Amino acid sequence: MRDDLLNKDEAVFFFREVDAEKLKELEHLQLTEQALRVARENAKSRNMFFSALSHDMRAPLNGIIGMAELADLHKDDCGQVKEYIRKIRTAGQQLLTLINDILEMARLDNGKVEHVQETFMIAKVAQDTSDIFAAQAELEQKFFDSQLMLQEDEMVSGDLQGLQQILNNILSNAIKYTKAHGKISFLARREPSNERNRVHYTFVIKDTGCGMSAKFLEKIYKPFERDSRFGVPRVTGTGLGMTIVKSLVERMDGSIHISSRVDEGTCVIISLPFNIVKKVESKPQDSMPKLKDFAGCRILVAEDNNINMEIISELLTMNGLEVLPASNGKDAVNLFESSEEGSISMVLMDMQMPEMDGCEAAEAIRALPREDARKVPILALTGNSGSDDVERAMAAGMNDFMVKPVQMKLLAQMMSAYLQH
Repeated sequence: MRDDLLNKDEAVFFFREVDAEKLKELEHLQLTEQALRVARENAKSRNMFFSALSHDMRAPLNGIIGMAELADLHKDDCGQVKEYIRKIRTAGQQLLTLINDILEMARLDNGKVEHVQETFMIAKVAQDTSDIFAAQAELEQKFFDSQLMLQEDEMVSGDLQGLQQILNNILSNAIKYTKAHGKISFLARREPSNERNRVHYTFVIKDTGCGMSAKFLEKIYKPFERDSRFGVPRVTGTGLGMTIVKSLVERMDGSIHISSRVDEGTCVIISLPFNIVKKVESKPQDSMPKLKDFAGCRILVAEDNNINMEIISELLTMNGLEVLPASNGKDAVNLFESSEEGSISMVLMDMQMPEMDGCEAAEAIRALPREDARKVPILALTGNSGSDDVERAMAAGMNDFMVKPVQMKLLAQMMSAYLQH
């Protein structure tokens, strides 16, 4: 820098430290690169997810379409048509299982799965589970051995649905990956405990199946992962079972350990805690209600999907109930308003419909200036059992909900709960 105040042999130099700025720029660059890398990994995972999903959905869908076409070609052969219908039902169940697993994964990821506490006899649950898979193993010419080291009358409190889902997934895998004449063993035992009101149970499922490689075991809990090793049986499944099992076990404060050797088999050990419930005198249960018990009742069904409406209407009419169909929420409100007071026994309301959705229709019915509008039971029909849908339905004045497809036994139980005969 030159200045008139300086002599010719003098100069002033200015310096600015830029280390901090350069370090900040470098950190910003690293964060940007990291974000870009994560975005690429997420995009890759998303693409793999949809690729696997489309593959797993296409197989049962193709089966349903193909079997329906074959049934049409052989409509004069009653026996053959029944066999095609059985296969259509099986493929439909596979597709429903896939969809339910995906919804379950979404709820687990979002933390929206409620930890439902139920009181139950754990020995009965273990015995019922054992009986189901023992029968399946026998049909497939496989040996099934169970050891239930449990107190028969002990009542516990915990997530019954979660326990059933865990055991069903593990035992189903054991049977699927074990060849004919192989062996599956199921052990359930109560662990010694010093805790007064809490007890731990251990469940051990072993099989002599194809086993898993150490490499695959490292990623067994990742969604849609399957062992692609040569010799592994090609079985139907979503590839989400173990992901869900892991999440459920952790949510229930339990632990899971898996050991496996190729061509020797697999051993899964699960430990789950439950709260002990004091035994109370149980009242004798009435016989299970049936839809035909409510013959003569008039049911308003609001459903915009023609196939779903046909199925529900047929289930009801074949058991002697009268159906009043509505193709949307607005029609449902109009039909209820124009009906004779007290003539409609129950409303089955789809949640998602044009013109007016199920919640809006329920609120409109409840607001009608007539006595039965406030008292008539309204059941929500939903394809999603998530807590958001249930809360919306309850807030709109509905009494309960059912997850589609409608099941006759569950509908009969709900009618028994809400209809006075």
